[in-house]
Amino acid sequence: MDFKNQERKGLPEDSINFQDISSHSLEGGSIMNSPKESAGKIEEEAAKKYANRIGYSDVYPFEIIRIVSEKVIEIRAMDSECDPDWKPEMVAGGFSAHCTNSGSQKWIITSDAAAQVIRIRKHKNGKWFDANGEQYRISEWPRRFYDYNF
Repeated sequence: MDFKNQERKGLPEDSINFQDISSHSLEGGSIMNSPKESAGKIEEEAAKKYANRIGYSDVYPFEIIRIVSEKVIEIRAMDSECDPDWKPEMVAGGFSAHCTNSGSQKWIITSDAAAQVIRIRKHKNGKWFDANGEQYRISEWPRRFYDYNF
């Protein structure tokens, strides 16, 4: 899947409201070696515009709306539909069938301005979670994956 050239429909680049992250306080439980190093890590994550929810083997795309603090980000779900040019190739096996080309899935992913904005928080282990315990990975690209083998 290559999202590098994919147009972000419905959300102009300048409408994403990233706070000035260089002013964050890095006191307390920071595991970084220095404030300068910590600020670099925050800037690195701020450059990434997506948070992909990991649901066991399925992955769902979310876009970052606003960085609230070093450990809190607001996100919202994106619309995704399977590219009509891609069809799963199923063979007998597994529970009922096995998809032999699931690794080459193609999705059309677009912004959904009507989707609910939620907050995710960074835990001490460095992973991002929402209030329901769902895990997210911060990324440069939105990702959608459906595991046809379950």
